[in-house]
Amino acid sequence: MRWIEHLPLHGNYRDLQKIAMYYNVFNQFDEDTKEMLNETTAFHYAKNEFEKYHSPIVQLENEKFNFNISATTKEMIVDYLSASRMGSVKI
Repeated sequence: MRWIEHLPLHGNYRDLQKIAMYYNVFNQFDEDTKEMLNETTAFHYAKNEFEKYHSPIVQLENEKFNFNISATTKEMIVDYLSASRMGSVKI
């Protein structure tokens, strides 16, 4: 909670939704994927992914995956998992 409280969440709800999505996606990975990512917890994965792609200092011009803000969270998770398996998202 301290990490989230200190974030400049410009998108507020959408940013929180993205953090929750990263957390949920990590929990859906099999053990081999988790080991390959070298992440120990869903929190660390969510924090690292959010900071990597959504930090105000990060330029997303080369990012191939864009969140569809009109999609439901479930649709966004399916899209993210699909894109990550096809290699268009670095995980």
